[in-house]
Amino acid sequence: MIKENQTMPKVVTLKGILRFMLSKWIWVLILVVLCGVAFGAKGVLDQRKKVAKQAGQTEKEVSLTVDEQGFLVVKAAAENEDIVAEKQKYLDESLLMQIDPAHKWNGNLRYRFTFDAEEAEKKEAASKAATQEEEGEAEEPGTDYEALRQRLAAAYNSKFRSQETTDKIKELAGIEADVSYMNEIMGFEVTSVPGTFYVWGVAADKESMDKLLSAIESVVGEWKGLGEEIGGSYSVTVDKIESFEVVDTALADSQAAKRNDLVNQQASLASRIGALEEDQAAYLAAYREERAKEDYTDGAPIKVMQPVSEVSRNYKKILIREGSKGAGVGLAASLLLAFLIYLLSPVILTGDSITDMYQLPVFAAVGKKQDKEQACEFMKELIAGRKRNKKAALLSGKTELMESETPALLIGKLKEAGCEPVVVSDIRFKSEAIAALSEAEDVYLIEKVGKTRHKDVESELLFASELGLRIAGVFLI
Repeated sequence: MIKENQTMPKVVTLKGILRFMLSKWIWVLILVVLCGVAFGAKGVLDQRKKVAKQAGQTEKEVSLTVDEQGFLVVKAAAENEDIVAEKQKYLDESLLMQIDPAHKWNGNLRYRFTFDAEEAEKKEAASKAATQEEEGEAEEPGTDYEALRQRLAAAYNSKFRSQETTDKIKELAGIEADVSYMNEIMGFEVTSVPGTFYVWGVAADKESMDKLLSAIESVVGEWKGLGEEIGGSYSVTVDKIESFEVVDTALADSQAAKRNDLVNQQASLASRIGALEEDQAAYLAAYREERAKEDYTDGAPIKVMQPVSEVSRNYKKILIREGSKGAGVGLAASLLLAFLIYLLSPVILTGDSITDMYQLPVFAAVGKKQDKEQACEFMKELIAGRKRNKKAALLSGKTELMESETPALLIGKLKEAGCEPVVVSDIRFKSEAIAALSEAEDVYLIEKVGKTRHKDVESELLFASELGLRIAGVFLI
């Protein structure tokens, strides 16, 4: 039961707010349009300022920085990149890595040395043996020519190791590759056979192998006078093994291992790069070149020039985009404003507020779905149909409402239908009104949206409750 001076809590529903906004749609539309125009105009104005500021500017200087831990992450990523680049370059450029292990071509040259003095001593010894008619082996030369031949082979080996020799062989063989890769496709050594110098080579095909062997033979052939100070003049005999094809499983395993190693390094690098934060990634991009400069200090800020993104001059698009945002803001603002008005307003704003707060049905509302005549006819049929032995009462919180045109029309229709309604208004100040209500059974409230105050309805409910009357419903005029 409602007690005197008790104020019922406001009940606010989304449906009620939306109905209220719909009833004030012109004001809602005005607010939405104003916000849309304001936001759109501001967006275009700001864009024009940006365009003016950017005039003639294509780049801007920015300073890239990372903290100590961030630099360690960047440095590790850069080192990982170097490793991957080095391994990739090797696989791409190495002559050995281009050879098909199932069709590898081999070839070699074996050089033997004989000193002229040694031959002369042998002939002299043989001549003495014939003169003396001695039997058995001839006298060996007195000089240790075997050791001299070994020294001469070592001199050839040293000469073969020189950069000049490698360059000449590369040029004559028509090989277009870094000199560092030449040692993978040819080699040389002083063998265990005294005075023998051995050279080998490999290639991807027979033609390349033949060219390499010919180039080696040509270059080494120019060393005729090399090492004459060791034992005087000498002759060189070359045993050449022609090119032949083999299957090299060891090379296949080596190639596979190097490629797998590169794949693993690439996966590690991708993981490092993916884990970089935005500022670290930007610093890494500049660090790749900056670290090679003499004045660079690890982890120091790096100044770089970045291209300035061209500012859009499509003002129509900007106007529409920003205007749409403004319209959305205006709609949200109108919803918030409607909520505050609906919550704080002392008067009834919609029929939903009566239903939501007081659980009273609104049977008819003039000016909404029905005009005065139709609404009064509907209420007459409703009240007359419910009339029993007692009268129905029409109750309003304000006298001027009950004296207006619509209630008068309803009262007239009820009388024509044989009903004598009890008409009461402003019961808070009229004691006779309370006595008159006691004759009625059902009470119908006559209220007006925007006019009737919530406290008026609450007073009517209070008195009706005290008198044991049932509020049957509400008629909004």
